[in-house]
Amino acid sequence: MKVEHAIESVRRAVEYFGATRESDGCWRDFVEVPVGPSDQWVTAYVALALAHARQPRATELAERAATWLDQHRTLEGWGYNDRAGPDADSTAHAMLLFDALGLGVPPGTAEFLMAHQCVEGGFATYRRRDAWGRPHACVTGAVCEALMQARHPFDATATKRWLAETVTAEGGWRAYWWNSSHYATMTNARWFTDDGRSSHALDEMRRCGSDVQRLEGSGASALRSCFDASCEIEVLRMRGAPRAQVEAKLRPLLWQQRADGSWPGSACLLISSPDTNTANAQATESANVFTDWCSTITTATCLRAVASYIQWVESSTKGRMR
Repeated sequence: MKVEHAIESVRRAVEYFGATRESDGCWRDFVEVPVGPSDQWVTAYVALALAHARQPRATELAERAATWLDQHRTLEGWGYNDRAGPDADSTAHAMLLFDALGLGVPPGTAEFLMAHQCVEGGFATYRRRDAWGRPHACVTGAVCEALMQARHPFDATATKRWLAETVTAEGGWRAYWWNSSHYATMTNARWFTDDGRSSHALDEMRRCGSDVQRLEGSGASALRSCFDASCEIEVLRMRGAPRAQVEAKLRPLLWQQRADGSWPGSACLLISSPDTNTANAQATESANVFTDWCSTITTATCLRAVASYIQWVESSTKGRMR
């Protein structure tokens, strides 16, 4: 596989985000969610992927988004949108964006994240007494990464213990807010990798969750969703899989990129009742699962996976030249 194809894919995805952002610099998606479309969370998530693309145009878009987020921050942090209020996951992604751009992390945000660590060791999305205030594997990894990047101390030992207790037999983690295990596994793998603890957990990740479908072959039928596929590729790369294996998964993902630079959105966001404690609970009604019809979350996840692959290949090539 030629790296040039991946570079071109990143360029097209960046242009897609440049063409679809709002005039004030943010992105919005998940228009069918009862509380309204997301702007703060979606903008932080997209801009973070753009910041990691390491391209001038991508950095420009990410910096404009950071300005918008700074103007829409509460005293504590950021949320799904203004109506939903601040949460740990949205705030963690905004903090990671500010760090990636070399900007100072707004005061009080790290303390806000710390307030979400539960006695079990994982981090909750909200400070509540119901299931939304329980530790969520799909939130914990991003929060830990944000606190680590901010050099803010937290009980990492308790977090590792909780993750070790909740890892599945397949080597992944079940999500609370997502319709599969792929995203939770990716974010926790990213934290373990960045923190130098890959031997502690990544060796146990034989797959990206119990419901992974292999990507061998071609065409849409080989993919559960582009969102899940990009998460799996990230986990493979972080596990140190052979380049040929990563590229075998990446190639059909590149084929799915559309002419406008986006990847097809999917029914990925799962919003369960606050009374539902089961992680990764499949929705009993389709109204509980929501699609990023503007393809923001899916395209951002794919963009970061492709950009990370490029940087991974370039790094390994430089290593061989030394």
